[in-house]
Amino acid sequence: LVVARAVAIRKPWAGLRDVLVALDTGGVAAGRDTVAALTDRQSWSLDLHGVVRAGAEAAARDLDRRVVGPILWYALLGLPGLLLWTTVEAMERVIGHTTPRHAHFGRTAAGLGRVLGWVPSRLAALLIAVAALFVPRAGGWPALRTAIRFAPGHPAGNAAWPMSAMAGALGLALGGPRKEGDRTVSEPWLGDGRARALPKDLRPALVLFHVTVIVAAALVALAGALALRFP
Repeated sequence: LVVARAVAIRKPWAGLRDVLVALDTGGVAAGRDTVAALTDRQSWSLDLHGVVRAGAEAAARDLDRRVVGPILWYALLGLPGLLLWTTVEAMERVIGHTTPRHAHFGRTAAGLGRVLGWVPSRLAALLIAVAALFVPRAGGWPALRTAIRFAPGHPAGNAAWPMSAMAGALGLALGGPRKEGDRTVSEPWLGDGRARALPKDLRPALVLFHVTVIVAAALVALAGALALRFP
């Protein structure tokens, strides 16, 4: 039960699907309302392309933080590793900010998250690249090349790795400068594809999410078989 609760697969995929359905049926306004649950961006200021990019970014982050991360730490340290990852991930998500309100405890939470998430984020990027080989309208080599080229040193930190791999696989540019209320956040783009993402780009993203999970599960099964064969 603990493992099933910590490894979230259906909820992130369903959230991305709901964004696509909302855009198809209700337009940009409905898409903004739906994507607000998936992103920390101020969704009310997003245009059509921003809504699609936010959805794709959320899918990439969830593959890292809610699939690959808990599976990896459970494989390494068992249940204590899984609980450690889940606790630190929740702390970083809630208080791991640089605002004055979170300056003291937030800095510690963010630091722990960076340390524990270093390997999972890069592994998630690699899994996305492998999965893209089996997904129509996606590219495996562009995903890996984009991650290696754009992720190092990006302000998004560990999250830049799966996000850039997703961008490369879909031929998009994610992240980038954006409006946050009255200020403009000037982050570099992740990827050299289209920034004008369209709702149709979410369809291969949905498939890519599922195939990445399957690839991760296959690796876990292979590791388990080897552990039984060579105890």
